[in-house]
Amino acid sequence: VSTQSTWDYKMKISRMILKNFLNWSQLNISRAGKPATPPKVRQPIEANMIERYSKHRTLVPLYDLRPRVNRDSFIAPSATIIGEVLLDVQVAIWYNTVIRGDMNSVSIREGTSVGDNTVIHTIASLGIGVPASVEIGEHTIIGSNCSLCSCNIGDSCYISSGSTILEGARLEKGCVIGPNSVVPPGRLIPASQVWAGNPVEYVRTLNYAEEFANYMFSFSHIHLSLSHLNQFKHSPNAYIWRASTKDDLNPAMEAETNVERSAFKLLKKDFYPQFCI
Repeated sequence: VSTQSTWDYKMKISRMILKNFLNWSQLNISRAGKPATPPKVRQPIEANMIERYSKHRTLVPLYDLRPRVNRDSFIAPSATIIGEVLLDVQVAIWYNTVIRGDMNSVSIREGTSVGDNTVIHTIASLGIGVPASVEIGEHTIIGSNCSLCSCNIGDSCYISSGSTILEGARLEKGCVIGPNSVVPPGRLIPASQVWAGNPVEYVRTLNYAEEFANYMFSFSHIHLSLSHLNQFKHSPNAYIWRASTKDDLNPAMEAETNVERSAFKLLKKDFYPQFCI
């Protein structure tokens, strides 16, 4: 074999390798030397709910303790639930909330909403023979930027934003805590009463209509959390829950289409002018 034939063979192999490389990289070099537009990369279905470089986990097991979450509950992507935590049906855990069941258990019952930036945690022991766990009843509203530590919250309570409930405190059914209030350790808040301040002091007693309004207000949080929950599914369908219509321009018509919201507005209009916290 001559030297010229060997050189031609090597050049042919080089051209084939270069051609395969260009085809593999999806570049089509024209005579002018301008590469063609690269093809679009198909995004996965979960691209709207996955942050590629984040190590954040919403549910974090600790030792042999794992969070138990109902499928109908909404947990925001930026929330963190650690250890022995039980979430019942239609519980809403909003953004940047931290729930730590590392030392003792945390139980949140049906229809309860925990606001943004709220921290719920436990301590090892209360020293008075009472369990140091956190128990939160049904249809309770906890505002944003709150802090709860080894306390017991009853059903249909309303804890305003920025409040702190310290260890051993007990809130009975239907009570209301004013904004930026502090409930001292071991304090008992009786049912259907308004307490506010630092430390909290008695303000007044709620009537039946105000208690019912607080209970109905939890359903608006449930409805909103279900919209967020459907938006973070593989096929987002939150638009089905809230479609724009001509009735949006008529506040009266909008209130008639939402029973829970209209009931709450009616009670607030009739009874809430005296309810100032």
